[in-house]
Amino acid sequence: MTIYILIISLVLILALVAMRLANDLKIPQLLLFMLLGVSFNFFGADFTNYAFSNQVSSLALMFIIFYGGFGTKWKMSKPVAKEAIILSFLGTISTALLTGFFVYFVFDFSLLEALLLGSIVGSTDYASVSDVLVSRHLKLKYNTDSLLELESGSNDPTAYTMVVLFVSLLQGQRVNVPILILLQVGVGLAFGFILGWLFIRLLDYLKSNEGLEVILLAAAALFTYEFTNQMGGNGYLAVYIFGIYIGNKEFIGKREVAFFFDSFTNLAQIGLFFLLGLLSDPGSIIAMIPIAFVIMLFMTIIARPASVYGLMFPFKMKKNQLSVIAFAGLRGAAAIAFAISVVNSDTPNMNDLYHIVFDICLLSSLIQGGLLPVLSKKSDMVDPEDASLRNFNSLQDKSDMGFLATKI
Repeated sequence: MTIYILIISLVLILALVAMRLANDLKIPQLLLFMLLGVSFNFFGADFTNYAFSNQVSSLALMFIIFYGGFGTKWKMSKPVAKEAIILSFLGTISTALLTGFFVYFVFDFSLLEALLLGSIVGSTDYASVSDVLVSRHLKLKYNTDSLLELESGSNDPTAYTMVVLFVSLLQGQRVNVPILILLQVGVGLAFGFILGWLFIRLLDYLKSNEGLEVILLAAAALFTYEFTNQMGGNGYLAVYIFGIYIGNKEFIGKREVAFFFDSFTNLAQIGLFFLLGLLSDPGSIIAMIPIAFVIMLFMTIIARPASVYGLMFPFKMKKNQLSVIAFAGLRGAAAIAFAISVVNSDTPNMNDLYHIVFDICLLSSLIQGGLLPVLSKKSDMVDPEDASLRNFNSLQDKSDMGFLATKI
């Protein structure tokens, strides 16, 4: 027990140093967390407990998705909600399928295995996108930051449903696809709203200002996630809807909740990306880089832009806005959690999906995360008005100053 306490404390200290270093070097923080995990393998760490890692990563992703919903300010997101929802659903499916078919035709993958890989990396990552937007103080024109926030926060459930589908098919199970999708989406949406409505009334009833709201909401998020899963729905979708519903209501202790979950989700992200690096093998990372680079390049240049330009065509968006949205498809936490769950499920695979996903996330964080601020400025998409606080409930509630608007 003593050695584990020393290791955990050392990792947290090094992660905080990595955060400062990332800010100084102007690179995504999550990239350094991954490399920190890899570095432990050079000192004799041989951690391969995928069952434990699957539980930790699922729990971490659940809280990240919940807080992504909680921090979404619906008033700012509503004008772009239609576009964001289309991208989070149809865009994720399109990107995953295009990537899957590309992998099938170019590399030595079976069709189902290729489509599974496309589904694992099909969704953009809320943690990575918000990390770049917030840490670099990027306020984008035309409500684009709100669109990216809502899309990246809501598309993980779509990717997860696709992962469940292709894992089931690879395991030889008989799957009724329409029923599976209907249960995943329908039950997830229903319980997200219903449990959000119930718990906000429970918060009003308790009217406590002793920090108990944090405990109640953490327990409520866990309950929403697991109860929905047990009912055959998509727990990630339910907890995201639950987060949006709760986050856009006023209640006693909301400021303290924002402070707690902001720190807690940072810890979850550190743990998740560190765990990804810790589970990896340096030799396999190097061996899979050529395949991962080609796939990441295809997704960045063809799959994601084709999905964005095709689906957003009816909305008559400006070219510079579309270019930023297309380039902002960073891969991260969700892909990590899904890759770990696939390995833990003993799904028959001929290829090293885990290390391919690792390299895709690594390259995406480095290249897309590093170049997104540059592209935003070069394409004249940065709004000079520093109004980033108004886009995020979580940031607004943490502000030292509050504003109340009223009509006279």
